[in-house]
Amino acid sequence: MAIKLASGQKWHEYVDGVRIQMAPLTTRDLRKIYKEAKGDDETFEELIADHVLLDWEGIVGEDDLKLPVTLASKMAIRDNVALSAWIDSKSKGFTTVKDAELKN
Repeated sequence: MAIKLASGQKWHEYVDGVRIQMAPLTTRDLRKIYKEAKGDDETFEELIADHVLLDWEGIVGEDDLKLPVTLASKMAIRDNVALSAWIDSKSKGFTTVKDAELKN
C-alpha cells in the first residue's frame, strides 16, 4: 500500500448517473476555513461545502431539473447523511492505493 496525494479537482461517481466534482480538503484548507469561520459551526460547514463541492450531474431538485450549483444547494446535498459521509471520505486530500511494487 502507498499513500497517493490528491491534487486538484476531480469527478467522483456516487451511484450510476450521479457524479460530483470535488476539490480535495487538505490540512492547510481546513486551517484556513477554521480561521475564516471564527468559531461559528454553521459558517464552518458552509465554507467546507463551498470549498469541496464544485459541480454535479444527476442531482435534481423537486422540479426534476438539475440542482443549481449554489451554496444553498451544496448545503442541501450535505443534509443527505449517506451522501455527506461519502463526500467526506472522497475529499480528505489523499487516497490509499495499492502499489504492487512496494510488495517486492
